[in-house]
Amino acid sequence: LFIVLVVVEPYRVRRITAFLNPFDDGIRQDAGYQVIQSMGAIAEGGPWGRGFGQSLQKLGYLPFDQTDFIFAIICEELGFFGAAMIVAIFLGILVCGWAIVTGRSTPVEPDERGRAVPPFSALFGFGIVLTFGLQAVINIAVVTGMAPTKGIALPLVSQGGTGWVLTAFSLGLLISIDREAWRHWMRSESHASRDRFTSPPAVAMLERA
Repeated sequence: LFIVLVVVEPYRVRRITAFLNPFDDGIRQDAGYQVIQSMGAIAEGGPWGRGFGQSLQKLGYLPFDQTDFIFAIICEELGFFGAAMIVAIFLGILVCGWAIVTGRSTPVEPDERGRAVPPFSALFGFGIVLTFGLQAVINIAVVTGMAPTKGIALPLVSQGGTGWVLTAFSLGLLISIDREAWRHWMRSESHASRDRFTSPPAVAMLERA
């Protein structure tokens, strides 16, 4: 099925061909041009980069340098360590998101995590984390030549309006799930404290023991 979907559209065939060999004479100035320029920008960056704002590829040589291929410009200007910092930030967001959807971001007891983060909220949050992660992975894979060209922006980095707003909105919903989990923990702690204060002295002594 995948092969059929690729073959029926000529532009998809060109993208696959460019992915397999972007330096082929027939596609070097067509489908392979973006990948060649992107890999050139990454190579020119080296470990330390040219310097912030000193990219040459963004001066009309690399198409979509502010959207789909912004990561190549980051590699050129900030080098390997700057790119690694961006990847680390994405990994941090994914780890935090996973902690939220599994209920591990709060001091809630393991048997109470299902109440702090209901199944629907956990599933919804997992969808947000998965979408965010896949979008970042696919974009970086395309820019580095490890995947065929695909028009997917880098979340929170690429220039854009609707996509940027929707990504921020989705992360805000994820934060609201975490906030509700913390509220559940605070309510449970408040009830436990009230029960300790209202318990008879003998019961309170047994509980402390």
